[in-house]
Amino acid sequence: LTQPGHDALGFRLPAVLPDRDVRGSGPEQLPGLAAGEREGAVHLLRPAQGQGPEERERLGGAALGGWFAFRAGRRAALLACGLLQSASLLFYVAAAHGIGGLGMFWAGTVAEHLLGSMATVALFTLMMDASDPEHAGTDYTMLACAIVFTMGLANFTGAAIADAVGYA
Repeated sequence: LTQPGHDALGFRLPAVLPDRDVRGSGPEQLPGLAAGEREGAVHLLRPAQGQGPEERERLGGAALGGWFAFRAGRRAALLACGLLQSASLLFYVAAAHGIGGLGMFWAGTVAEHLLGSMATVALFTLMMDASDPEHAGTDYTMLACAIVFTMGLANFTGAAIADAVGYA
């Protein structure tokens, strides 16, 4: 039912090049990607073993997010951290345009993980506040499901747009 190289919904699947290590473990794979490599190779920047730096950034972000939500208030923390997380994506834009090289990419990765974790803490705290104490588990679960559904829809939309403009 599907064309070769496409998934069940008709989107092009990325080609995994046999000369690439798709288990990826570091920045040595970034230069080709940053230089505009559009061969469809899958690059994962994740340590091969153990806890990588992104987990420590997320844990640190969660701790900072809890502190900031307590000090600034939950809504203010969510707004501030969400805006800062969005702004942190500019590091990636700069790296894609050849500004700052690999250091700019890693700065973006650290900032996005740290600020994203801070925003997540504020969001989940607000979800707990919104839950009725008499059925808090159900309320929180429904809110969490709404978040997951919305994120899935946003990811699908982004993938559809990328596919429509020919990004592989």
